[in-house]
Amino acid sequence: MTALSVQGVTVIRGDRAVLDAASLTVAAGELVGVVGTNGAGKTTLLRAALGLVPLKAGKVELAGRPLDRLSDAARARLAAYLPQERHVGWNMSALRIATLGAVDLAPQEAERVADAALSRVGLHDVRHRGVLDLSGGERARVLLARLLVTGAPLLLADEPIAGLDPDAQLLAMELLREETRRGAAVVLTLHDLALAARFCDRLVVLHQGRVAADAAPLGALSSEVLAAAFNLDGALEMADGDGRALLNLIEQVAAWTLPKPLDRAALATRLMRRAAKYDKAGEEHYNLISALHKSVRGSDPDAALYWFCRMLEGGEDPRFLARRITRMAVEDIGLADPQAQSVCIQGWETYERLGSPEGELALAQAVIYLALAPKSNAGYVAYKAARNAARESGSQPPPLHIRNAPTRLMKDIGYGAGYAYDHDAQDGFSGQDYFPDGMKRPVWYQPPERGFERELKKRIDYFAKLRAKRQAE
Repeated sequence: MTALSVQGVTVIRGDRAVLDAASLTVAAGELVGVVGTNGAGKTTLLRAALGLVPLKAGKVELAGRPLDRLSDAARARLAAYLPQERHVGWNMSALRIATLGAVDLAPQEAERVADAALSRVGLHDVRHRGVLDLSGGERARVLLARLLVTGAPLLLADEPIAGLDPDAQLLAMELLREETRRGAAVVLTLHDLALAARFCDRLVVLHQGRVAADAAPLGALSSEVLAAAFNLDGALEMADGDGRALLNLIEQVAAWTLPKPLDRAALATRLMRRAAKYDKAGEEHYNLISALHKSVRGSDPDAALYWFCRMLEGGEDPRFLARRITRMAVEDIGLADPQAQSVCIQGWETYERLGSPEGELALAQAVIYLALAPKSNAGYVAYKAARNAARESGSQPPPLHIRNAPTRLMKDIGYGAGYAYDHDAQDGFSGQDYFPDGMKRPVWYQPPERGFERELKKRIDYFAKLRAKRQAE
């Protein structure tokens, strides 16, 4: 069954054809991706399919029925739309926003279905929070939940994975794929060509309002089609014959608005041949993140900023960098400056709210903070040593005095016997041994006298002396 038929549609804006005799047919149970540069007509194609823009020529049918003969209510039952615009201008709760998609259900049933949809998109504890209090990524998930709630036979989603971290993008694509398994037809626009090729049954490549290709991913993403559709004269040469490098290059250029094709010289100037030099899944990717990490560890803020910006210029996902710099705070600063982790998390959250390019400044400031923070890997070293010990002696039970004793039988066999409640002890410290019986007490955490760990070292020494005194009594 054909869920959507767009035939020879032309849309004029000003003196330019945004869509020029574009056609698209989508069957039930099919997932179709629409790709192209900014201004290629992707969003307009989805809006034309819903009658949201006037047509100069062509026709549209939903489930075999002419669009212009359908009432608004009938259209809403046949097709649901997730617009690219992520702004929600009212402070409804996440649950209320998701419930708006359930147009034909009673209030209680709509709320139940909406609650289930929020769980599907990974939002388990934000149901009653105002949407304006959520991060950009959380807000995008709420709107995706609202789309899923509709249960419409045709789902149209404009950039549904925009604003999501990589894991959430995969989840969103899996959820849309699940909708096709229930028989829905799904059409979405997106810039991530790798995800498009992985999840979509067909890809429609738009170029200057025309359909340049409409085929299975391997056919639609041929090098020749992509190089032409993305205005890249010389793209094949710059990719050095590497198909993956070509996709990386095109994903970068897909976000540009190009009034005219770029020749080889202009393309080389803008990209600095970064597709061949910076493969986000290859050796250069790991070389640059290593350079950033070592510059932070070496307390050089200028070098750290340089490598951070090199990765951004190479097309790296800022969320990947946010995760890595947070890891640096845990691994190389640790408790020498406990605030470092908070600075990274706050920078990450700021990026999620602002997006690129404004939010990247928050991540850059986190990099500077890390580079200038006191360094310590004492917590990291202690953690690895404790994991090794736990792996090697994992079958040893806790000593009887610190076991839980919820039943009389457990108490009778000695569970909890002899436990000293530290708050009742002198100095609030009993000095008891909490390691398994027969295990020699290790010393894993050995903080240096740097930053806040200088204070922690004093506490360790204090408790070590007090423990020896208590155990000798």
